[in-house]
Amino acid sequence: MEHYASITEATKDGDLDITEKTPAEYAQARLLAKAQSGYPTHLSPSELEDGLRSGTLVRGKIRIMQSGGALRAEPEGIIERGGAANTPDILVVGRAALNRACTGDTVVVRLLTRDDEGREGSDAAVEQGQSEVEDDDSDEALAVEQIEAGEETSLDNARKPVRGVVVGVSERKWRPFVATLQLDEAGGSRHLAVPVDSSVPKIRIHYMDTTAIADKYFVVAIDEWPADSQYPHGHFVRVLGPVGDLDTEVDVILVERQIAVSQSALKFSLASMREMPLSTSERPWLPSAEEVARRRDLRDSLIFSIDPKGSQDIDDAVSMRKTSAGGYELGVHIADVSQFVLPGSATDTEAMVRGTTVYLADRRFNMIPEILSEQICSLRGLKDRYAVSVIWDLDAQYNATSVWFGRTLIRSSCEMYYEQAQALLDGATDVDGLDPKMEAPLRESTVELSKAMRVLRQRRYEAGALELASTEVKFTFDKESGAISELLPKSSLEIHRVIEEAMVFANAAVARRIYEQFPGAALLRRHRSPSSERFARLVEAARTKGFEVDCSSNAALAGSLRRITEASAHDLEIAFLAKSMATLAMQEAEYFATGDCGSDGYLHYGLALGFYTHFTSPIRRYADIIVHRQLLEAVAATNDEERAVIESQKWVSDTTSKLNERNRQSKRAQRESTELFQSRYVMQSTAGVEQQHLIADGVVAEIRTNGLIVYVPKFGLRGPVHLRDSSGQIKLAVSVLSGNARDSDSFIDGCSEFTADTKQLSIRLPMNVPVFQLGSQVLRFSMFDHVRVSLRVLETRRRRPPVYLTLVSRASSKANDMRAYRSSLP
Repeated sequence: MEHYASITEATKDGDLDITEKTPAEYAQARLLAKAQSGYPTHLSPSELEDGLRSGTLVRGKIRIMQSGGALRAEPEGIIERGGAANTPDILVVGRAALNRACTGDTVVVRLLTRDDEGREGSDAAVEQGQSEVEDDDSDEALAVEQIEAGEETSLDNARKPVRGVVVGVSERKWRPFVATLQLDEAGGSRHLAVPVDSSVPKIRIHYMDTTAIADKYFVVAIDEWPADSQYPHGHFVRVLGPVGDLDTEVDVILVERQIAVSQSALKFSLASMREMPLSTSERPWLPSAEEVARRRDLRDSLIFSIDPKGSQDIDDAVSMRKTSAGGYELGVHIADVSQFVLPGSATDTEAMVRGTTVYLADRRFNMIPEILSEQICSLRGLKDRYAVSVIWDLDAQYNATSVWFGRTLIRSSCEMYYEQAQALLDGATDVDGLDPKMEAPLRESTVELSKAMRVLRQRRYEAGALELASTEVKFTFDKESGAISELLPKSSLEIHRVIEEAMVFANAAVARRIYEQFPGAALLRRHRSPSSERFARLVEAARTKGFEVDCSSNAALAGSLRRITEASAHDLEIAFLAKSMATLAMQEAEYFATGDCGSDGYLHYGLALGFYTHFTSPIRRYADIIVHRQLLEAVAATNDEERAVIESQKWVSDTTSKLNERNRQSKRAQRESTELFQSRYVMQSTAGVEQQHLIADGVVAEIRTNGLIVYVPKFGLRGPVHLRDSSGQIKLAVSVLSGNARDSDSFIDGCSEFTADTKQLSIRLPMNVPVFQLGSQVLRFSMFDHVRVSLRVLETRRRRPPVYLTLVSRASSKANDMRAYRSSLP
């Protein structure tokens, strides 16, 4: 500050006068000035360590959002520090301040003074920074804006982060990046590779034969980022395939999510396949007599599975029967994968590396070989299978009086799919696809199971469990052409909740049992309590509809969401969006070893359970295999060699860290696959006919500084509706007045007074526009308003085409006669 004061005094009233600049603006301008000839030099390792020890510097992992359109004039980085009052997140704005940092890097940051928190910096500095860009990327800037608008919140009442600048990078997280080519206008061999991940800067590469990689995705690696270079330097690695080709697009997802270098690389190794038991149509696999003798034989019990139609990898089955004592016997039976995947085997090693089965919209990549996942381990109907079972004795009020854990031999009486089981619950007879002889006993067990699960679920809700929303969608494909024939949100049936509750009940019981045996090394799953600040957007949005949200605890939040749901029975999207906003405000659940923290850190916030783990899906989750091994050791069914590994807190802790990362990447891959097929569906639906529009009803899910985020329930997607472009010009479509999608490409001239906050966006219409249908010259949009939108795909040269929305009309407005307005146009 003394340095700044002396410079201010020295330059006052001169050509270099900086008296109109704040310290933050001055610091930003200095950094940007240096960036004209190069980035600031990073501090030496000893200087960084001295600064960290003294507290003048801060270290953390940075996440970067690149510039693009009206959303951000300059790239920004955020270093999250938990949101506590004394450790606010750190915001780094601009290329010069980011100083060559990339997403995922561990950086060292110097904070700007507390007096400067929340200031935006100089407009001139931003313009100066933009002038560094040497290439024409107008279409790409819009693409970035469309892609990121659904992820980054620009209007938020939560406390603003402090500002900082990067002064060093402690650890680089450069990985192979998928990119497309931007040809150098001057020709030659030096070109820019444009990563599909918009948070990654363009990468300067040398490549002679550009025709070989034009219009193709390829992999590039970063080698260095000199201080005198605007872009990092890297090299070409390999071609993936043509842009737009479906298999290539899937490979892009796999590489970007660090799942595999390609789909072909996910084939199982010869070493793993040699470990597989033999099973053919002529000689199917059968249980061994030795194994049958040491298992509890449940083949005479009525056991059945309920899964999505067509499922091959059936992890779980259930049983429910009344007992002579007036209570019930409830069983959850899980595929015994650990019988075939032995610790230290090639199959075990590959399963651990994969971590989880990866489910994409049209395909999946299994964690274990198909002969296990779809045949020998899968609990197929009328087949003898090994299982690990949890069996409870329940009294008449569904309280557990005893529980048994162990290895069993089962024969599932029926593979039901959800719709069949729901039909039984609804009292239907002659259910399609069910054996008439089995219908009555299956109905009785399913009905009794549903009664019990309703009670157990209600108990969790009373303890504070949350009922959150899912935006999962289902694609149906034409068998001949492969085209998407249907895109619908996944239906929610009561039977879904019944099976979910049974699995939660089993997971919680197993969690307590393995904790008793391994108090320092049990593999559990927790969901940390979020801070109240994370719910600020939900609280503000709910108030626009007259609701108050109490987020002081999970029970309080659950109560608030229930009241919103009950009061919004006439408008289901309000409750859905409120639950979605609550979901987004929370941290991800994660695996951990119990020795990593005290028992107060074991809580699963969303489920309202003190102990929880994953036990019920060992075919598709490696964590469940570990939990099976721990459980079987706890009931003395394994050997000493296994015990040494599963008792090690360090091994369990290290393994859970890897599994958490694999699960995160798998979920992102699944989401990106859904977005890919949503984009292809919209493109397919609007192709072939000039100006064809795909029209759908939507709900305002968020207010932005440049428009709206709209949720489209029919297709399960969220997308941006831009009402102001990057230059600040208001872009309100004529269709808002006419209600005709054909007018969505024409804009009303003369709109003014664009204002937006977290609750409402308003635009003043010009005086020559007839507004008798609107009732006001000011057009307003609030949270949860219903609108109609046109869905289209933005074609770009470099990235997967994103879906974007154009406002067609407000749902409450009737179509207007536009002749008066059009006659007034020059």
